[in-house]
Parts: sequence; structure tokens; C-alpha cells
Amino acid sequence: MSSFRELTPVAAEIKEIVQENQFVKSFHLLEIESKIISKNAKPGNFLMLWVPKPKDSKLDSDVLDNIPMSISDCHNDIIKITVRKSGDTTNELHKYSKGELIGIMGPFGRGFSLGGNNILLVAGGIGIAPLQFLANCAKNAGKNIYLILGARTKNELLLVKEMEKICDEIFITTDDGTEGIKGYAPDIVEKIIALGRIFPGFFITGLLITIARIPTNILNVYIAPAKTPG
Repeated sequence: MSSFRELTPVAAEIKEIVQENQFVKSFHLLEIESKIISKNAKPGNFLMLWVPKPKDSKLDSDVLDNIPMSISDCHNDIIKITVRKSGDTTNELHKYSKGELIGIMGPFGRGFSLGGNNILLVAGGIGIAPLQFLANCAKNAGKNIYLILGARTKNELLLVKEMEKICDEIFITTDDGTEGIKGYAPDIVEKIIALGRIFPGFFITGLLITIARIPTNILNVYIAPAKTPG
């Protein structure tokens, strides 16, 4: 767990907004004062996000909850979150503009641990969001990074250009075959294994059904568990 964190909402300015697709935006945030969150954030950490005022006057701000949000990336004091519209708070956030303020707390969570030289990332849909930060840190540490990225259709693929700059190789899948290989991201794991590599670092994000599609024998034999002290 992070050693230092903000336990009350602090103001963060929206410095940039990127429309990733019809349903998803990335927000680049700058803490107004302490920079505690950006200085202590690690891959796998998350924030608690607070939208201070609704854009729709018909919506009572009291019903807008603090919600957890994965950190997509963090560098030069800028925190990136990639947000899909899926409820009251995220819908309101999508109405915000560059220069406006939101509230954030954190960072929370234990974060990811990197082991070995070969890192395999498997993500479906919005599950790619927390893996960009991880991939950047792994690249800076000299790791070899392989990504299997899936989505239902071409237009819902996320962060492809960003990950192409980081990863050694990317395998794209779509359920309907409109981009890359037709099928599901976990189904491509065996193709990666056929390259003859063992992956001490293995990270999969997305829906539980995505995780469940990874064959148990593959996990047990070819995905080497990270060694722990003692």
C-alpha cells in the first residue's frame, strides 16, 4: 500500500482531454497544490474520484459518489485516467472541459510487482487502462513487453498508438474480426507461448470471463510464478 496518500479530496485541474472512442475519454490531471498523489503513484494504484458539481442542474450533486478509478499513466506530475461512461459520476465527468477542476484522493492499492525480463499483458476493452502505466515502467526497467489487446470491434480498441510505442510486440483481437485476429484476447496466449518464451511477469485485466478463458494448463506450465523472498 502506498506510504503517502491524500485522504481527503484535493483539487486537480483537467489539463487535457482525449476522446478515445464514443464511450471513453482520457483525462490528464494536475494536482493544484501538494502533488502527493503524482509523486507516490505506482502502476496498479487507483484514485478515488469526486465530481464536485453536476453539469445538469436537474441532477442532485449529493447522489454523485466518490468512485475508484485506475491510474492509466503518471509522469511529470500529470496523472492520466481513462474513463468509460458507465454511471452518474462518469457521465458527469464526460461533460467536463479542459481547465475545470475535479477532486481526487489517493493513491490507493498495493500496485503491481514486476518480475523477470519478459512481461505479458492481456487486456480486453477498458481493461487496458491500468496497463499503460505498468508498460511504461517495465520499459524503463529494460523489460521485454508483449501485449494481447482485445475489444468487441475495431472502434472500441483503446490506447493502441500509445502501447505501440512501448511494447515489443502487440497482438490485436476483435470479437467481430474488424481489426486484427477474429476472436478473444485470451485465445491468443497460446500463440505467444509458441514463441518459446516463459513469462515471469503476467498481467491480465478486464471482465472475469476474459480471465476465465486462459487455459489452466497454460497458466500452470508456461506462466512462471514470480519468486517471492523467503
